[in-house]
Amino acid sequence: DREDELDRERKLFINKLAQQNDRIRLDIELRKQELEKLKEGRKKEFQAVERKAREELGAAPTEMIQDHRAQLLAIDEQMASEQANTEQYRSQEEQQARVMFDRTEQIKRNEMERRRAMAAENIARIRQEVAVKVKAAEAEWQVKAAKWLAIGRRKVQVKKKEDEEAKA
Repeated sequence: DREDELDRERKLFINKLAQQNDRIRLDIELRKQELEKLKEGRKKEFQAVERKAREELGAAPTEMIQDHRAQLLAIDEQMASEQANTEQYRSQEEQQARVMFDRTEQIKRNEMERRRAMAAENIARIRQEVAVKVKAAEAEWQVKAAKWLAIGRRKVQVKKKEDEEAKA
């Protein structure tokens, strides 16, 4: 019954972690989509600027193209680093939650075991006390029974003797 309760608590904890992980994955995916849209917007913006420069200058300046590529790469790096940081944070939080849950569960299990041991000790003590009382009562009864038996035997012997004397 307490074991069932601990099992229910563990299942709830695991479900809670799964929900949190799903929520974080969703957040990561939404942020990734947001940065992808930003990247696409910038890419179109850069293409328009480069097209305009080509029309005006005949060719887009290399520095401009390199700068645009660097900005797009920076967005890619930001996506990767945010995802890695978020996943690392989630992993650390999950690990801490598991450690705390395991500690709490172990404390509860230790308490259950301690109570079982105490109950076993109490049962053994009570059985011992009952056995002592029963043995004492039984010994007293045996002494009384032995006395009654001795008295009964003497009475039978006396009666036999009286019967023999009466016959004689």
